[in-house]
Amino acid sequence: SNKHSIRDKKCLDFPLGFFFIPKVKELCAKADKLMLSHPPEAPGIQQMKEDLISNWEHIRALATTRYVKLQASYGYQRFLSDYEELSGWMKEKTDLINADELPKDVAGGEALLDRHRQHKHEIDSYDDRFQYANETGQELLDASHDAADEVQEKMTTLASDWAALLGLWNQRQHQYVQCMLLHLFYRDSEQVDSWMSRQEAFLENEDLGNSLGSVEALLQKHDDFEEAFTAQEEKIIILDNNAKKLIDGGHYDLENIAALRDKLLARRDALRMKAATRRKLLEDSRLLQKLYEDSDYLKNWITKKKKLADDEDYKDIQNLKSQIQKQKEFKMELEENQRLLDTLEKTGQEMIEADHYASDKVKVRVSEVVGLWKELLEVTEQKGEKHRFW
Repeated sequence: SNKHSIRDKKCLDFPLGFFFIPKVKELCAKADKLMLSHPPEAPGIQQMKEDLISNWEHIRALATTRYVKLQASYGYQRFLSDYEELSGWMKEKTDLINADELPKDVAGGEALLDRHRQHKHEIDSYDDRFQYANETGQELLDASHDAADEVQEKMTTLASDWAALLGLWNQRQHQYVQCMLLHLFYRDSEQVDSWMSRQEAFLENEDLGNSLGSVEALLQKHDDFEEAFTAQEEKIIILDNNAKKLIDGGHYDLENIAALRDKLLARRDALRMKAATRRKLLEDSRLLQKLYEDSDYLKNWITKKKKLADDEDYKDIQNLKSQIQKQKEFKMELEENQRLLDTLEKTGQEMIEADHYASDKVKVRVSEVVGLWKELLEVTEQKGEKHRFW
C-alpha cells in the first residue's frame, strides 16, 4: 500500500538484545549463589559478574545507538519515498486538471463539474498521506537528522505544491461554475429571444378589423397576448437578476453578459410599447366601428322615415286615425334617436380631438348623418304644415 501506518513506522521499536535480558539475570543469580557457596572464590566471581554486567550494558548501549540510527534511516527513507510518490501524484493531478477545457454548452458544463468533483474526492483522499509525510519529516527535524536541511526543503516543497493544487482546484471550480452559469444564461436568453421574435411578428399585424365583431375578436387575441407577455416577463426579470449576480460577482465575460441583457431588456421595453400602441389602435378601431354601426343605423332609419314623410296618404281622410298613431310613434322614435345622434356627435368630436387615426372619416361620417337628420326634420316640418295632424 502507498499509505503507511504508524505501526509500519514503529517496526523497529524493540531493541535487538531484549530477549537476552532473562539470560543475564540468570547468570547474575548463579554468580550470587556461587559466591555464597564458594567464599574463597567470591572476589573472582564478583569480578566476573561485574564484567558481565558491564559488557551487557555496553552491548545494550551499542544496540540502542544502532537502533536509533536504523530508525532514523528508516524514517528518512520512508519520508523520501512518500515525498517522491506525493510529488509525482500532485504533478499528474495538476496536469489532469489543467488539461480540462471550458465547456461549450450546459450539458458539457454539468459533465465537467462532475469530473472536477471527482478530482476533489481523490485530493481529499490524499490528505492523510500528506499529514503522515509531514509528521515523519517533523520527527526527523526534531531528532536533528543529518539530512535535516534537505528534509526541511522537501517539506516546504510538499506544503507549497499541496497548497497550489488545492488553489488550482478552487480556481478551476470557480471558473467552471461561472462558465456553467454563463451557458445557463445564454440558454435562457435564447429562449427569451425566440419568444420575443414570435411576439414581434404578432405585433406586426396591421389588421384593425372591418366590423365591430372582428375588432372584438382581435382585442381578445391581444388580451391573450398581453397575458402571455406578463407571464414571460417573470422569466425576463429572473434573467435580469441572474445577469446582475454574474456582473456583480465579477464574471470573466461580464461585458458580453451586460450587453446581451441590455439588448433583451430593450427589446422587452420596445415590445411593451408596441403592444400598448396596438391596443390603442384596436380600441380606437372599436370606437370607429361602433360609430359606423350607429351611424349606419341612423342613416337607414332617417332614409326610411323620409320615405314615409313623402307619402301622400295624408290626403286620404280615412287614414287620419292611423296617421295620428304613426305620428305618436314617430315622435317617440325621433326623441330616442335624437339621443343616439347626440351621443354619436359627442363621440365623434372626442375621437377627433384625441387625434383618432381615422379623424377625417369620422368627421365626414358624423356630418353626413347630421345632414340627413336635418333633412328629415325639414321634411317632417313641411308635412306638418300640409296637415294639421302631422
